[in-house]
Amino acid sequence: MASLNLKFQIQTSVEDIESPNSRKKFWLASRNTINTQQQKINVLRKRNARFQQKVSNMDQLISHLNKEKKIDENCFSFLKVDV
Repeated sequence: MASLNLKFQIQTSVEDIESPNSRKKFWLASRNTINTQQQKINVLRKRNARFQQKVSNMDQLISHLNKEKKIDENCFSFLKVDV
């Protein structure tokens, strides 16, 4: 019977999950991996939303400064390309 180092094990065989204890260990390890991945996905979604908001705010700021004639056209076009 193969060892149940499930963190690094990619494929399992039938012998690995024949006993109830091994099956439960495999199931718990799988559930923990899924939970960890779901948490990472949620963190990345939130981070992406914050970055999108920052880009939107910067774009609005640049447009506002241009309307108020606080920056000239060269600066405006340079900042627009960067954002």
